[in-house]
Amino acid sequence: MLEYNSKESKNHMNEDKSIFDQVPDTHGAYVKFNVIGDRVEGTYINKTESNSPTYGWKQIEYHLKQKDGSVVIVAKKESHTKFHEQMSAIKFGQIVGVKYSVDLPSKTPGYAPTKILSIVARPDLVDQAWLDSQVPGGSPTPVASENVVAKTPETATASVKSQADKMKEIGELGKKLGAAEGSDIPALVAEKLNIPFSVENTDKILEGLARLVNEASGATPTVEEKKPDVPF
Repeated sequence: MLEYNSKESKNHMNEDKSIFDQVPDTHGAYVKFNVIGDRVEGTYINKTESNSPTYGWKQIEYHLKQKDGSVVIVAKKESHTKFHEQMSAIKFGQIVGVKYSVDLPSKTPGYAPTKILSIVARPDLVDQAWLDSQVPGGSPTPVASENVVAKTPETATASVKSQADKMKEIGELGKKLGAAEGSDIPALVAEKLNIPFSVENTDKILEGLARLVNEASGATPTVEEKKPDVPF
């Protein structure tokens, strides 16, 4: 269940204070919940989808930035809808804690129990420094995958400007499609376009949102008329 801490509101990341007293060991970038009570926390900065390398099923991944700048991932099977519904109410930049609370016995004899993860969050507990580092308007900068080639110093300035312009346009298109805030756009992209909100997908996102806006307004793309060949 989604739990809200009732203590006095404070900017969590500006103090040496934790929602939880400890975090579990991680297997690579993925959090591994071994025993009841294991927990992890961080700034919610991205959401992706993948197929489980172990079981092959589709899973949804929530990226949590740690205080040292590293990122860990909490992955949950797509069919665990209650957990995903609760996470959908949380916006990028919020401080989120996830705790392995209890085991739910399987209805099928011989099957392992389901690990129930509870979410600890509060709308006013945010990582303000991370939010301030994002593009103007509050829309999160998509998190790049490891296979993205780093920009050279010679091309960095032009590329950043180009990406910023694209993000600004994505923000404007998102508002036309009902996004009240910039932080609502990743969820809108996931719902409307069914693609992850990431750097690699910026052009696809821009093209898809533009198409949806045109469809909503009844506009049709302008096609240049091809003139017939005239023999000399």
